[in-house]
Formats: sequence, structure tokens, C-alpha cells
Amino acid sequence: MATETVSSSATMATKTVGSTQTVAATTATTATQPLKGITGAIAMFFMWVLDFLYRFVPYYPVDIMLLTLIVKILMFPFTYQQIRSSVMMAKIQPLVKQIQEKYKEDKNKQGEELMKLYKEYNVNPLAGCLVLIFQLPIFWGLYKALLNYHLYNPNFNGVSFLWVPDISKPDPTWATAIIVAIATYFQFKLSQTPTSDPKTQSQMKMMMIMMPLLFAWIAMKMPVGVAIYWVTFAFLGVIENRVVRYMVEKELDKKGFNQKVV
Repeated sequence: MATETVSSSATMATKTVGSTQTVAATTATTATQPLKGITGAIAMFFMWVLDFLYRFVPYYPVDIMLLTLIVKILMFPFTYQQIRSSVMMAKIQPLVKQIQEKYKEDKNKQGEELMKLYKEYNVNPLAGCLVLIFQLPIFWGLYKALLNYHLYNPNFNGVSFLWVPDISKPDPTWATAIIVAIATYFQFKLSQTPTSDPKTQSQMKMMMIMMPLLFAWIAMKMPVGVAIYWVTFAFLGVIENRVVRYMVEKELDKKGFNQKVV
């Protein structure tokens, strides 16, 4: 009787251990399933880049900054076109309005003159939007990579940075959210294109208030690793914007514009 009891208990224990191992294996497999779609493939690539950078700089916060810098450098030709188009359209807007007013009764002639103007300054009114659409999958893939990296690489868990004990989790304090809000504010403030249109100015002011609050709210719920990426991205974006505006200013000077791009 005792032997049967022991045998039964041993069998149950074996089944329990086997069941636990199966669940653990299933959970691990599910946690590390490849991300799907185009952005998933991009995210997997960025995670590989993080692994590569970690071999040379074994500290993930710095690796995230380096990864963001690499993405910025690779995307600069496209970002340049986006910023240049925005700045150039703002500068030639008075000329656009003159043409629209002069040929308001002849839409065909108006279209021809506008095309000549755009060709003269080598600008496409839709370039900014098209470039932005092209960039979105890359930025979304990078965001997904940082959001899911701790599932694929256990070494990412428990990494501290400044006051944050674990960059794979949200900051338990308000500090990160505040820094993200400040970075977002200055990015929008220093990157916006000046305009004399009151309606556009009002919309810009609203964006400068709403966007920092939105990103601060997101930062409170997202891993600090994502916040490191965003603050680095915003800082580099301001520098990038200033550089491109300087380049456009020089280009406009050659075409006879005396007004500075500010």
C-alpha cells in the first residue's frame, strides 16, 4: 500500500514537472516569436544592430543612443528633402500668393506659372509628405525593437541608467516623462518653419503644447529605453534641422534672397 502511494506520488510529480517544463517552453517560444510584417522585420534588424553595438560598447543606454545616431545619419538624405521642402515652400509663399492673385481668373496659366516657380527653386510641394510616409515604417520598426528587445535578449533586463533601476521598464518617477516633454517642446519650437499666417501660427502653438504632453504621457507607460531613444532623436533632430536650414539659407542667397531663414 505504501509502495503504491509512493509510486503514485512520484508519477504525479513527474507529470507536474513535465507540465511545468512544457508551459515554460511554450511561454519562452511565444515571447521570442519573430515580429511580423515590414515593421517587424525592421525591428528584428535593429535588435541585431543593438546586439552588434553591445560587443563594442557593453552598455545598452549608450548603444541606444548610437543606434539612434546611425538611423539619423542613414535617413539624412530623406530628412534633408523633407526639411528643405518645408523651408523653401515657406520662403516662396509670397511669390505663390502673387501668382495666385495675378492669374486667379485663369487657372491653367496659374498652374503653369506655379510649376515654373517650383522648378526654379527645385521644390516639390508634396515632397515633405512623401518623405515622411517613407520614414514612418523605419521609425515604427525602431520603436518596436526597443519596446520588445527585453523579450529577445534577457541581458537588457535590469540595466540601470542614471536614476532609473531598469531601462526595460517604465520610470517609477516623473523625471523621464518631464525630460521627454522638454525635449519634445524644444524639438517642435526650434524645428518649426516661420509663417505669417495667423491660423498656422495658432496651430503651431497648439501643437507645441499638446505634443509634449502627449509624449510625456506615453513615456510614463513605456520602457525607459524607448525614452532614451526619443530624447536622443529629438536632440539630434534639432541639430539636423539647424544644419539643413543653414544649407537652404546659402542656397537662397545664391538665388537672390536676402531674407534670412530663421
